[in-house]
Amino acid sequence: MFSMLYNNVEKNPAWLQCAQQGGEFLKNLVTMEIITGILTDKEGRPIVEPYNIFSYTFATMAFGQLSLAAGNEEYADIARKTFDIILSRMDNPKPDGTRSIPGPGISGISPFP
Repeated sequence: MFSMLYNNVEKNPAWLQCAQQGGEFLKNLVTMEIITGILTDKEGRPIVEPYNIFSYTFATMAFGQLSLAAGNEEYADIARKTFDIILSRMDNPKPDGTRSIPGPGISGISPFP
């Protein structure tokens, strides 16, 4: 959202900074296999994995806009790789199966502070 605002509404440095902080959080704490749209604990560890392509579409849009705002090719590369995940799942965008990620204490973690 902050990247889109920066790109389309006003070149506000605070918006770019917020966008870059969010992008770095996602890039550093969430793997490409389970990127965005997931519930995480306070350290950014995933609680529930994506179960359809919508999480990936939001990540693709976010990193695409961030690439334009920051002029950073690494963000564009993440957007392309995430889009490739979408394309690979076109025939099965919402597979059956569990969304839970196993681990000790995961069920007791609330996604809300």
